[in-house]
Amino acid sequence: MTTLTADGRAEIGTARARVSVEALCIMALFGFVLVTRLAALGAVTMTPAEIPPALAAWRAFMPALASGEVFVTDSAMLFWAQGTAMMLWGGSEWAARLFTALAGVALVLTPLLFRDLLGRDRAFILALILAFSPVTLAASRFSSPVIWSALFAVLMLWGVWRFWADERPRYAVLATIMGGALILLSEPGGLMLALILLGSAAVALTFAALDAPLDADVTGEDFLAEVRARFASWPVGFSLLATLLIVFCTATGFMLYSGGLALVGETLRGFVSGWGGRVPGSPVFYPLVTAFFYETFLFVLAGVSVIVLSMTRRITFTERLLMAWAALAIIAALIYPGAGAAHALWLILPLAGLTSWLVSAALGHDGRRDDLWPLDSATDGGRGKWLLAVIAFTLLMMVALHFQVAVRGFWQTDGGVADFLSRINMPAFNLHAVSMVGFLVSLLFIVIGYFLASSLVGAIIPAQALVIGALAFALLTSFGSGWNLVGTRANDPAEVWFVDGTSSQVDLMRQTLIELAIRQTEGMPTLPVAAVTPDDGAVAWALRDFHNTQFVASLDDARTAQVIVMPAYDLVRGLTTPHRPDIELGAAYVGQDFATQMTWRSSWLNGWQWLAWWSARLDTGRIPAVARQRMLNGVVLWVRQDIYDGNRFDINNR
Repeated sequence: MTTLTADGRAEIGTARARVSVEALCIMALFGFVLVTRLAALGAVTMTPAEIPPALAAWRAFMPALASGEVFVTDSAMLFWAQGTAMMLWGGSEWAARLFTALAGVALVLTPLLFRDLLGRDRAFILALILAFSPVTLAASRFSSPVIWSALFAVLMLWGVWRFWADERPRYAVLATIMGGALILLSEPGGLMLALILLGSAAVALTFAALDAPLDADVTGEDFLAEVRARFASWPVGFSLLATLLIVFCTATGFMLYSGGLALVGETLRGFVSGWGGRVPGSPVFYPLVTAFFYETFLFVLAGVSVIVLSMTRRITFTERLLMAWAALAIIAALIYPGAGAAHALWLILPLAGLTSWLVSAALGHDGRRDDLWPLDSATDGGRGKWLLAVIAFTLLMMVALHFQVAVRGFWQTDGGVADFLSRINMPAFNLHAVSMVGFLVSLLFIVIGYFLASSLVGAIIPAQALVIGALAFALLTSFGSGWNLVGTRANDPAEVWFVDGTSSQVDLMRQTLIELAIRQTEGMPTLPVAAVTPDDGAVAWALRDFHNTQFVASLDDARTAQVIVMPAYDLVRGLTTPHRPDIELGAAYVGQDFATQMTWRSSWLNGWQWLAWWSARLDTGRIPAVARQRMLNGVVLWVRQDIYDGNRFDINNR
């Protein structure tokens, strides 16, 4: 008895230690995700895609302080998230992004809900991949409504799985509500994501039925009959009623906002209009291009996962669902032109799920053990596996470094391989030539090192180490790319994420107006402003709390106004910069021009220069864009001379 009790206590103590390790890892992950999503959230200028929904929320929730007409946006969740934050903390960039960033934190942590299905190690690995994902990071920090649709989709899947496992009606109701929110409240692409998941479930069930005689020793008909019997108890009527009620209350703010149902209608209209064509200037197959541009190695690891699963025939329903999801997401990206960069999440989520299986297998587990990676040297390679993983990571870093330096040589050529090779012996190309050799040698080291290690410990452990090293390499490089995307290169149109970028000079123009208000109106934003610009663009966001702003259609309606904001380029008058004193404004004015938009297109690259653009974001084409932005994508801020001098103006004696 004493021995049994002692053993029992030892087992309990071990279990508690394991739980504490898991809790520590989850807390560290939560802290990392929270910091990376919220740090300096309002420091970056609003992107062109963020401005219209933020303006819609600001004008609807704060009409007494806002300028411009109220209009309807296509995401009820984003509308209420931004509006609520703006009521509490004002109309700032930080407030417009806060709740969507927190939803991004929740999305990263949702894999932990599936621990009983995936295993603790695999669930944590999946959350880790999403935490480092550039697409998830950018969508969270740039207030993309796709974050809400992805969150609703994952919660819907969790509800369906819990209903299958427990047959409790509450999970069915939750899944139905999340499905309704996905389609009606999130964003226009939510309906497409729902169709992707529905098709994925159908494909996974079909293949599960075909393999049922081998996997479960039952016929396919019996397997499908069991599925139908399990879902026969789904409370359809109550679930639909609850969903309609939740959607109605959410869209209308519990009937406090009469235009709430118009948000739902705009969401559905946006889905239909998305079939009409892509955003001007955006790449063809935008979500697929975005996913591959920022998370190339995730495609590689997920592809290896599919190959290994097919070879070992260890495919469960979960893996079938993820494979079908990835395939249908690619098809959706190819056929639906209205999808944007953030819709790359359609593809990133299943690819991350498949990669998590591969990494979990590389750690030596079957994905369903409760322990958190305790490696046994006899079965899992022990320290040798980790040593090989470190070596693999180091070699991959060498490959990447030499590759970046080598392909920069295309920047000094016309982009052709022949021109590149013809200059390889020139002194200016010495560094590129050495890096090309280093790139090839590093690749050979990886191949030779693998076979050498295989001859010593077998083929499995080196392969597992290579997967672990590749994951570490992918996480590090991807996060670096993502952090630059949301930080130093935010609004840079040379990034695939942005079709065009908002110039930082928009903030400078706003600061100029604030300083003018401090001089004229004791800091209150009551200056009368006439804006000959769209009422849902970057200038409108800069003027959002100057509530005496009038958006007019032509310069004739703005003459003699105290402050005029007009395009720097007019199709009739040509350039209207301060260097054109002949512009008739009805009075003497002082002017300053500001760039509002930056433009860059990958078509400006030649030949293989795209390799340098992809690997190091080199973009010489950005130079003519910066030179042109003042003419074609800028505005002039005109301040009437008497206002600038602090004098009163008499229109009759001008």
